[in-house]
Amino acid sequence: MCDDMIAYVYAMIKCITVRPYRIKKRSAGSFGRPSYDVMCVSYFSYPYASDYGTQRLNKFIKYMHRAGLQLVLFTTAPGSNRILDYSTDSLPTSVSTVRTRERVSTGLRGKKWLLPDDYVPWFSTAVRSIEAFLKHNDAKVIVATAPPYTNLLVGYYISRKYSIPLIADFRDPWNKIDVGSWRTRGKIRCVINKELEKAVLKQSKNIICADNSRWFKEYFILWNKQIENKTLSILNGYDEDDFQIASSNVSDRGKFIVSWIGNVYSIKSVDYVREGLRALKKRSPDVFDEILLEYAGPASHHIRKLKEEGIVVVDHGYVSHTEALRLRFRAQVQLFVQPEYFKKHVMSGKIYEMIRTPVAILALVNEDSDVADLIRRTNTGISIKQTNAEKFAEAILTYYAKWKNGTYDFAPDCGEIKKYSRGEQIDKLIRLVRNTGCD
Repeated sequence: MCDDMIAYVYAMIKCITVRPYRIKKRSAGSFGRPSYDVMCVSYFSYPYASDYGTQRLNKFIKYMHRAGLQLVLFTTAPGSNRILDYSTDSLPTSVSTVRTRERVSTGLRGKKWLLPDDYVPWFSTAVRSIEAFLKHNDAKVIVATAPPYTNLLVGYYISRKYSIPLIADFRDPWNKIDVGSWRTRGKIRCVINKELEKAVLKQSKNIICADNSRWFKEYFILWNKQIENKTLSILNGYDEDDFQIASSNVSDRGKFIVSWIGNVYSIKSVDYVREGLRALKKRSPDVFDEILLEYAGPASHHIRKLKEEGIVVVDHGYVSHTEALRLRFRAQVQLFVQPEYFKKHVMSGKIYEMIRTPVAILALVNEDSDVADLIRRTNTGISIKQTNAEKFAEAILTYYAKWKNGTYDFAPDCGEIKKYSRGEQIDKLIRLVRNTGCD
């Protein structure tokens, strides 16, 4: 606990007192020094599983490397208790990867004492590693992704001290996040955390986030014309390469398969599905008996409650990304659920893979949400208010009848879907990196 506090105080002092390093500015790659187009900073990266938010960074690296950019990644070596997934894209061998040991708060974890998060002990380790690297190498641009928001503090410090442009990537809001374990509690801690975010936003040459641009004003703690002019939307999207390995669409045991893949955001999500299943059982017990619900993800403790309704549930637990795609492909319906209290802009990365999968989506979401809008525009399924159990039952019966009669008429808008490919989205980042690095 003492070590955690020391690391926290060290990070705060360094961020407050950092000043530009007063040396004669060198051109990148001068005097025969190795020069990298992009320095990536992320506590988590391959082979950490996607539950740690690694997919976005992994795809950034894959497509930037494919575009000919030279990259170096500063990250950690996974500890023995981490969930790993080697089925996803491995890091290209020509990407220089510097791994340090994991440093995360243990004694203070869960108490929300540390800012910006429990990973702040890694700040000093990452900074020392990067500074040692910069003694003999140059970098044109820093890309730091969050959460953890400690990644952004590392990027901020290095950017400010060494005058390297920073691109800050927000997969989720920082101080305005309203769900999950990243929320900050306590008035004083909230004030400090807001100042940290403001400092990062001001220092950043560019800001990118994983939501649509119309939500930017509600996304950041600081919003003015200067911030607006340097902020860009780069959505998560799907990677077409991932879908080359997922081609099986064969039903198990003659059952009508409903897949529910990924995290369950709240026990309320399970309650919505329970009520829908009860309505289905009441309306058509025979159809209810032919349904097989396949779940894969880290929320088995919640999913067990569905077995109490008498439905057949196959709980695969946590599976690799590749296996998750295969489970989607062999279903007749993909289930997607968000709690009612989620803000309209909240998108999950998995929704983009769902619209690419040739299986209809049944989404229990707020009907004016971005998820509902995406499903409508891509014609990839239907969205239903979470508490509308009767409409849930009706949708299942409709899809079941088409499956039973062999008249499954899934007709997505492929042109609209293509806009959300990783390649299309990350092209924006590649252009941004090249323009930023040339300034």
